[in-house]
Amino acid sequence: MIISNDFNRKQFTIWLKYILSLSVVGSIIRLLFYQALVPSDLTFAKNYSEILSAFFRGFRFDLSAISYMIILFVPFISFKKTPLWLAKLGLNFHRLFLYFWVIASVADIIFYSFYTDRINLIAFGIVDDNTTAVLKGFWKNYPAVQILIAVFILCYLTYYSSKKFINRNLPVILNANYKFKIILFVTLFGLARGTLSLFPLGPDYAVISSIPFVNQLSFGTAHALIRAAKLRNSQNSMGANVWNSNLKEFGYETSSPASEDKAFEDFFGQKIDNNNRFSLMKFKAPLNKENTQIKNVVMLVMESWGAYGIAASHPPVFDMVGKMHKHFEQDFINVHFLAGTPGTAGSLSCILAGVPQRAISPFLTESSYLNTPLSTSPALTYKKQNYETHFVYGGNPGWRDINKYAMVQGFDFIEGEIEVKKTLEENNIPMAGIHDWGIYDEDLLKYIHIKLKEKSEKNKLYVVMTTTNHPPFELPPNYDIKSISPEVNILKYPEYNRIIDKNLTQERFKTYRYSSDALANFIDDIKNSDLKKSTLIAATGDHSSWLVNFNSNERFIKDTVPFYIYIPESIRKAHHLDKNTFETSFGGHMDIWPTLYNLSLNGLDYDTFGTDMFTKKDLTFALNNSRLIASPTVAVFVHDGDKSSYFSRDTQNNIHDLYENSVTNNNIHNELSLKYKSLMGSLDSYLNHSKNINLK
Repeated sequence: MIISNDFNRKQFTIWLKYILSLSVVGSIIRLLFYQALVPSDLTFAKNYSEILSAFFRGFRFDLSAISYMIILFVPFISFKKTPLWLAKLGLNFHRLFLYFWVIASVADIIFYSFYTDRINLIAFGIVDDNTTAVLKGFWKNYPAVQILIAVFILCYLTYYSSKKFINRNLPVILNANYKFKIILFVTLFGLARGTLSLFPLGPDYAVISSIPFVNQLSFGTAHALIRAAKLRNSQNSMGANVWNSNLKEFGYETSSPASEDKAFEDFFGQKIDNNNRFSLMKFKAPLNKENTQIKNVVMLVMESWGAYGIAASHPPVFDMVGKMHKHFEQDFINVHFLAGTPGTAGSLSCILAGVPQRAISPFLTESSYLNTPLSTSPALTYKKQNYETHFVYGGNPGWRDINKYAMVQGFDFIEGEIEVKKTLEENNIPMAGIHDWGIYDEDLLKYIHIKLKEKSEKNKLYVVMTTTNHPPFELPPNYDIKSISPEVNILKYPEYNRIIDKNLTQERFKTYRYSSDALANFIDDIKNSDLKKSTLIAATGDHSSWLVNFNSNERFIKDTVPFYIYIPESIRKAHHLDKNTFETSFGGHMDIWPTLYNLSLNGLDYDTFGTDMFTKKDLTFALNNSRLIASPTVAVFVHDGDKSSYFSRDTQNNIHDLYENSVTNNNIHNELSLKYKSLMGSLDSYLNHSKNINLK
């Protein structure tokens, strides 16, 4: 009996030391996360209690992940007669999981430095991106050698631990009695579960502070990956295979078409006529002969063109906008404008189709609607009034099947870097060069200018996606960086102390300024030519960029992008456009096309879920697929039932983009919530109808 107790004590000591050694590796990674990303205003001296709590909670998350990985190894050591070679094979499989955990944890640090969140759904989009370009961006924007060395050291520590405590003791471990092995499994299961309460350790347990970074620090990479994978699987299954998933999610009964009617009536605020819910989507551009003067409509989607660059600029001290300042003053600029999604593919596919992104669904280009033409498509709409339609991508238009989707939505011409290079060469215009994602903005916009000057019997619609302002943030070799460097010096950034990755952010500032100046030069070229009388130019961002550790009340500014429009003088006068109405309204990507239709089409019927930004309304709002909907005074994160979160703006301090937690909801909160829920349900109905229109 004494021998047995000693034997079990040895078994216990082996496993305890092994689990603790791996947990130390997890804590080292968490310390690296803290050292690399902690905001400068979060000091240990003032916040030591919360920081230590985050490390302890993180230790529990690591224990949970480690226990799961050991559980996968347990079957290989469950029986005394298991061959030693098979147990070693199982150990090697176990090590592969450990290496993956280490690599993912380090990648999580890099991910957070870019997106201010632990690994989430966006990570799957990165995997789907141009892998070579992503790797090049990592190599150019981060201390890749040091990171790889750190990964190697951390992986070696897990290898050494498994060798010292497990591999050397495999015969002893195999020889343990079945009672100990059962106790081991139960203990590991308990540690993996992470808690004795009803629910296992999960994302909710990471919320231990009012400081967002502390909560992020306490979370675990393995659990973040599992959360993202579950959400990805849920959205794919519900969005791609169940057409009415948003109707279900947001409280509409799906057993009858009447629920679809109700969603449309709730969103548009009107009763349905002639039993046709889709008639509520139909609007008419004004009968105005001046609109026929427009021969060219250019919609520019600027990569990572977040509103933060405009809000932060205060020349001459700090200026990310550069030459665009004068155009903002002369024309129209709205910064209360939400991007449809946080990803290029999602936002661009929605702009090409003229619809918002649903909360529960994959992006349109990655769903069962890839081959579904939509009546809301701007290409199909403009073609009704003698427009030829172009989609131009500043790289390979085959990226993420965006070329196929543009063709389905009715674009006549799909153009990319090949066409740009050929045209510039034919016009004896030297190119600025190429970068990992394609061609520089200045070359892309020169190409558009050349094409606009070409005579044609048809009017022209151009939807253009730029690519320069993207990691690895490369600039043309001949670009005069020295002249702009003092104006985009990161030390002069108003929120310098909150920046996560200062080196990366400095590169962001340079490419942001470069792209802004390239856009301004293009607009200058139009305004200084005869095209100024017949060309309508609009520009927005596909999404913003995440530079700082956003506070929990910064619910709006994180995803805002500008919406800029140049409108010829004759059109401005004919429509009596009010600059204040446009610039104080809240809106988003779904409002782009109805705004442009009413300025460039003459008496044409069109389908849309959005509204004209120049039209005065009692309530204006912006929304995106994160379930956020915001007005000038309040905001809501929308969920079914009583799970929604309500926010109010701090009107006393006139902070337009910050929202504070609101304990109770008021009438505007309720109105916004209904708008969001009904829109998501209406989109389900409309997309399903469009896909099956020939069957009805």
